[in-house]
Amino acid sequence: MRRAPATRSSVCAAQRLNVSQSAVSVQIQKLEADLGHALFERRGRQLVLTEAGRITLDHADAIFAMRDELVGTLQARGQERIVLRVGSMATLSRDFQLQFLRPLFGRDDVELAVRSGGFADLLRGLEAHRLDVVLANTVPPRDAATPWVTQALAEQAVSLVGHADQAVGLRSLDELLRDEPLVLPAADTGSQRFPNPLLRELLGRERWDAV
Repeated sequence: MRRAPATRSSVCAAQRLNVSQSAVSVQIQKLEADLGHALFERRGRQLVLTEAGRITLDHADAIFAMRDELVGTLQARGQERIVLRVGSMATLSRDFQLQFLRPLFGRDDVELAVRSGGFADLLRGLEAHRLDVVLANTVPPRDAATPWVTQALAEQAVSLVGHADQAVGLRSLDELLRDEPLVLPAADTGSQRFPNPLLRELLGRERWDAV
């Protein structure tokens, strides 16, 4: 069916397929009988597609293209390809995430899937094996039921940011901390789980515990 339109001759099609011309004609006739439509019309010595023949050829080409795609997909499975599912806390630095994951970008043997979310939700995904690793700035709770393995990857500086008007008179840092209101990140962001000893000393134990 696909060879005959290209050669416009059942004889040439038979030669390309290395079969007899009668075998090609029989197969075309059988296909026409199954479909209930004439697929070719003869014009002199040439075979020309009818409208039904063109529609059938389009579908045949699509079927063979899907076959080629399937073969390619199955052959690719022979090449080891790793799917790495990474969970990342929504509050984690984007620059850190890119720096950590950049060595995997563009690798043909690694498919990278990154999911952002809250810490508790990411841990549930890790426990259910929906994630392979979680990037976080918080140490997970360790107990007999969930013996998490953690690894420190990097450290980032923490800044104290204030309005310029509050620094009138060039007061010292300890004076600013003592006199001005202080807002710290929420408990679930991870920053409070590792209190800075210097900040704690400057604030004083009573005020630190209140914060």
